[in-house]
This record gives sequence, structure tokens and C-alpha cells, in this order.
Amino acid sequence: MAVKYNVTAKHNPINAAAEKKWYATAKSDGEVTFRDLSKEIAQGSTTVSDTDVMAVLNDLIKVLSRHLSNGKIVRFGDFGAFGLTLSSEGANTEQALTPN
Repeated sequence: MAVKYNVTAKHNPINAAAEKKWYATAKSDGEVTFRDLSKEIAQGSTTVSDTDVMAVLNDLIKVLSRHLSNGKIVRFGDFGAFGLTLSSEGANTEQALTPN
């Protein structure tokens, strides 16, 4: 699968004196709605409507959200995997780190 990208120079946030390095950043080119996806999937089938597909996709979102909130990684075959990530500011002590 080809991915469109831009090449961007970025500073090192840890060492401001370091030279910039070049990174690939993903480039978006429009969007596809949930409804568009359901219609496209239904077009490839003679037995289901876009409404049927929409119902299944809605259930997929519910199940995916539940598994992610339970700390699971959800694998979608060759497409990839879904998993949660977090980021936070550093705290000086363990007790000083809060969910906020």
C-alpha cells in the first residue's frame, strides 16, 4: 500500500543545538465518510445493502472500543493493529503524576 507523505525538517526537542533532521509525515488527501464506506462495501456484494453494512460497522466500532478500553490490541489481519497509546508531561515523582 503506497502512502502519500511530505518531507519535513524538525528540531530535536531534547537538544536545541542539534541539527535538524528530516522526517516523513503522512499527507492526507480528502476524506471518506462512514456512509461512503458502507455504500462502497455494499456495492461489492449482491446480498447486503449499505444499511446492513452500516449496522455491522457500527457494531465493529462498539466492539473495537470495548476491547481497546480493556487494554487489548485488536489485529485486523494484514491491515494492521489497533492499540491505545498515551503521552504525558514528565513528573518529578510517581505521586505527582496524575491522570490530568
